[in-house]
Amino acid sequence: IIGTAFCFTAKFQFGSRKECEAAVTSRGGTTTDGITSKTDVLVIGDTPNPKWSHGSYGNKIVNAMILKLHRHKPLIIPERYWCAILDESDGKIG
Repeated sequence: IIGTAFCFTAKFQFGSRKECEAAVTSRGGTTTDGITSKTDVLVIGDTPNPKWSHGSYGNKIVNAMILKLHRHKPLIIPERYWCAILDESDGKIG
């Protein structure tokens, strides 16, 4: 996680978005409010909104997919994979 920039979308079983962001920053990562060229990973919460395509949740996914076509990032991962990353002892994504 060290040096990796995360963006979060949807609702998380882990906790609030602020709690997710704190889990990242306490491990040496950073967060972005939206999808930018600095975003390394988009984490999609396990509790999506059924109207995902009409809100910021859908917009973040679409923007991430477009950026990924041009820059090969961000990774787009589900919450449960992100939780597994948090549990890894070295905290690196690879």
